[in-house]
Amino acid sequence: MGKNDRDNTSSNSDKPSDPGAHVIWQATLADLKGRLSPTDFDRYISRLKCIIEVDGEMIVAAASSHAADRVNAEHKRIITRRWKAYDPRGRGVRIIAWDREAGSYSDVIDGDPFAELDLGDGDAPSTRAQTSTVSGARAGYTFDTLVAGPFNEKVCTLMHHIANDGDMLERVVVISGLQGVGKTHLITALQQDVERRGDGRSVVYITAEDFQNDYVSGAMSRDTRALKAKLLAGDIVLIEDLQNIANAKGTDGEFARNLRSITEAGGLVILTADTAPGDIEGFSSRVMSQLRGAISLEVDAPGKEMRLAIVKRRAQTLEDSAPMFRVTDEMIDMICTRVRGQGRELCGALISLYTEASMGKLAPTLEMLERVLDRQSGAVTPPTIDLIKRATCRLFDVTKAELEGPRKLQRIVYARHLAMSLCREMTDKSYPTIARSFGKRDHTSIMYAVERVEFYVATRPETARHLEQLRSLIYEIQG
Repeated sequence: MGKNDRDNTSSNSDKPSDPGAHVIWQATLADLKGRLSPTDFDRYISRLKCIIEVDGEMIVAAASSHAADRVNAEHKRIITRRWKAYDPRGRGVRIIAWDREAGSYSDVIDGDPFAELDLGDGDAPSTRAQTSTVSGARAGYTFDTLVAGPFNEKVCTLMHHIANDGDMLERVVVISGLQGVGKTHLITALQQDVERRGDGRSVVYITAEDFQNDYVSGAMSRDTRALKAKLLAGDIVLIEDLQNIANAKGTDGEFARNLRSITEAGGLVILTADTAPGDIEGFSSRVMSQLRGAISLEVDAPGKEMRLAIVKRRAQTLEDSAPMFRVTDEMIDMICTRVRGQGRELCGALISLYTEASMGKLAPTLEMLERVLDRQSGAVTPPTIDLIKRATCRLFDVTKAELEGPRKLQRIVYARHLAMSLCREMTDKSYPTIARSFGKRDHTSIMYAVERVEFYVATRPETARHLEQLRSLIYEIQG
């Protein structure tokens, strides 16, 4: 791009530092995180910088030529599609390499967008964890933006304890829970709080897949010392998505050795996984022994009240920056009812509503929200009572006859109550209609089941998880 092109760029560009472009880009990143592999997202997509608009096209920069070529070849199409899904103006996206084209934009943006990124010695961005800043999609994950409740309160307490440099009886912590329940938010909030304190402790963050890639690269050159040095540099080492390196024999041994080295040096290792240590398969007995000897805590799926609280908290943040953007209780309830996933998907729907309302410049309406939810999840057809029964039978290993019949075994009654409650929640059928479908019972049986499930949710942490698993299975069967 020559001087005339640069002059043209300057006169026809808008900096994306305005709240509109920033919010759209963050929504796009959150969307892409759920669609791409963790390795590709963390290594390439999360490091992209949306820097400027030129002639109706958003310029997104990769730090290096290697990264830009990779993104253009494999991810350009989906990035453009997802950006347009959130951008009311429907602008296109162009991926550039900052190391090649910085001079074309240096006169119209402030500073180097990659100033905080350590590129290492190679052409591509290094996979070394950032120990001074958290950038990209994780930047908004702080204790201030975290919604705490019964589903995550034990882990929240532990994260605050670690941030305060409290004593630990064990040096390995495993945090498990379904995808999307907020495990990344919790450990990132810890990382940012420790870094903010500036008390000399360092934090290393890495995904399990990046651990494996670094190990394989080192093994090919017969030198894995760089990986070990990286991990030992952290007083606190965060490793995400442990299940992604199950059944990898070489990585398994390296993981066990590094885990021992870190803890023997006084470091603390915090691991996240989709399943609890006792349920993870594919690791050697050596690794399993280390995991089972760790502090193990679970983040449950948030119940209805917590889902509402998550959306309300995010809505308040958006409302603070846009006085016209006011989300009603009816809208919040509609989001929580229609969106099937966890906190990540709930907030994605809310950010989409913000963009639909001209980046908060208009008051949102139910019609806007309907369009957003139809785009995000498709028009929702309520499941049938029979479909809910089928999902319950599959999840709890009971028969339809047992579900509808009079048997009082505890496991059957529990499954029956959950099925009855979801029939009331997810269908438009009346109490008497639901009752007749469960062995011609009286409508008070359904009312009692709904009350019991509310009691279960308040007193049994696993019930919220069972309900979420049931909803997911219902939608899966429904197709």
